[in-house]
Amino acid sequence: MAMADHRVALFTRYPKPGCCKTRLIPAVGAGGAAFCQTVMTERIVREAAAAGIPTEVWETGGDPDDIAQWLRHCHPAFSLKRQVAGGLGHKIAGAFDSAFAEGCDKLVIVGADIPSLTKAHISAAFDQLSETTPMVVQAALDGGYVLVGLRKVPPAVTKKLFVDAAIGWGGEDVLRQQLGAADAAGVRCAQINEALHDIDVEEDLAYFEAATGISKRVLSAPALAIVTPILNESPEVLVTNVRQWYAAAAHPARLHLVFADGGSRNISVVRAALTDGLRGTAAAGLPITWVEAPAGRGGQVQAGLDAVNAGAPVLGDVVMIVHADTLLPQGYDEAAVDVLRTPGVAGGAFRLAFDAPSWKTHLVEWGANHRAERLGQPYGDQAIFVFRHVLNAVGGMRRDYPLLEDVDLTARLRARGRVALAATAVVTSSRRYYKHGFLKILVSNQLVLLAYSLGVSPAALHRYYYAGAPLWWLAPVVLGVGVSYLTRRLLELSS
Repeated sequence: MAMADHRVALFTRYPKPGCCKTRLIPAVGAGGAAFCQTVMTERIVREAAAAGIPTEVWETGGDPDDIAQWLRHCHPAFSLKRQVAGGLGHKIAGAFDSAFAEGCDKLVIVGADIPSLTKAHISAAFDQLSETTPMVVQAALDGGYVLVGLRKVPPAVTKKLFVDAAIGWGGEDVLRQQLGAADAAGVRCAQINEALHDIDVEEDLAYFEAATGISKRVLSAPALAIVTPILNESPEVLVTNVRQWYAAAAHPARLHLVFADGGSRNISVVRAALTDGLRGTAAAGLPITWVEAPAGRGGQVQAGLDAVNAGAPVLGDVVMIVHADTLLPQGYDEAAVDVLRTPGVAGGAFRLAFDAPSWKTHLVEWGANHRAERLGQPYGDQAIFVFRHVLNAVGGMRRDYPLLEDVDLTARLRARGRVALAATAVVTSSRRYYKHGFLKILVSNQLVLLAYSLGVSPAALHRYYYAGAPLWWLAPVVLGVGVSYLTRRLLELSS
């Protein structure tokens, strides 16, 4: 197949709530319907990229810059075009005419609402096109079709096939009418036998879930699992913060807590204190699951994620990783879902604030929020959140990362999409900064990051944090690893 002469054209609408998949809104709300459109579009763009075929995205309803930012992580290179004016027949004919005028030999047009469409279906459509059979369609189970392809034909033929033909777009006889139009135009049309589901109404959502693993609940009312790694925490602080998490949630009935203990000496005291501290309060019925794991945040958080993945009694369509000394902003659960539904976003976090404001803490806050906003690199004390299916898709948490698990996670998320900041802030404890000194912690943190970037393992760096080794000792380590790295690079360049 000469790929330069073949293209896939995807018809989609920018997923703005209230403006797409409107027949799904009564079932999942405007935001859920738009997110459904987002998922399906991204899925098909990735399938086209996997097929290795140049892809055009024919869009309507969006700003070109927004769409480019949205889909750039799904396809290394796609061309963006605006759908032509008029009905669907005019849009289809316009896409074919444009591609053929640019020298394309074969074009296959697909819709964005067929989550079960794969690269195999796309490749099969191209295989059907030939000089004797210049047209191909694949049926939808509702009487329409999910793709249509043509070998290069003049505009007069596309006009007969899609504009002049009496096709009741959106009806149950679209495929039959399209085949009739092809017959009337003298165009031989092949059919791909497997009929697929497109997603239009509530009854179709079961097929959407089968293809994507995303349920109706995720679209309409996602449950939130807060996963918190703990080790020798203060019972009083934990009780106070859990009460605050419950009170600040917009939908506390959808909330589930998972505490991943790394071997606390006082775990029985902590559990008893939490039970007693919630008794008689609105949070008394809050579902809480306890799991155990070796000390180290990556392994502890993954142990919590394992409990969420196991399902009942733990429910968590969104996973939020919250440190035990962190207070969450009002409506944090809704804010997280709104961020995650934004097209092109793979994960998110909150802005950072400290509980004891001063010019020093404000400086740290500014640096953390600037880094997270500009680089997409929030740290764990900013309550990173992500859809569970996305977290699993990027490999979950690394169990062998007792430290820097947040840096590793956000790096993998950025390969899939943006890591965005919510408008509101978490409030975290500043006691460590005041106890050990702002300058020492800031310099030490940068040394740890530099050592990590040069290849020092998180396990080795963890020993500096939690075994009492002075972090200033990292300076010669970083220097030694840096010299070794530069030496290797010079040898590679000279060879």
